[in-house]
Amino acid sequence: MKKTNPSLCLSALGCGLLLLSLSAEARRIAPTPMPSAFQATWVAERNVPERERMCQEIRAQNSAQRVTHAYVQIGERTLYVHNPRTQAQFDGTNRYNPWRIQTATRLAGTLHASYNRYDLEASKAQTSIKVDLRLLSPTHLYARGMKPRHYYRCNDSADNVSTPVASTITE
Repeated sequence: MKKTNPSLCLSALGCGLLLLSLSAEARRIAPTPMPSAFQATWVAERNVPERERMCQEIRAQNSAQRVTHAYVQIGERTLYVHNPRTQAQFDGTNRYNPWRIQTATRLAGTLHASYNRYDLEASKAQTSIKVDLRLLSPTHLYARGMKPRHYYRCNDSADNVSTPVASTITE
């Protein structure tokens, strides 16, 4: 009976595992869309009439008229942050799954700026943002680590980014 060298078996096993992990990495991992409860335009204004005015300005903005309000637009795959410090679009779903926590009421992780092929300098300058978003109610979003921290949902009926939200949210 021939004796098998244990180091040779371990080497073969290691090579097999390496090849298996490389093939798994090569396959495209399907991106997970952001939960629909988050998908909307959120404005940093608690007063309802003032918030509706801001939401209308955001919807009607064009390149000649820049909005100065702090707001966040969350789509199925992107997060756009507009405040005095940041005006950038971030990739919310990518191959490497940026979310450390993703539940119906909380999103936490690190997002990278979306690639803009027309503005290479802006794409290089905006690298990443740490996100920790929590839904305190269907109309109140708390953005930990961002300024301002509290955002309120724009009216869904006129908002082209959002989708209907259940009246109660459970963790």
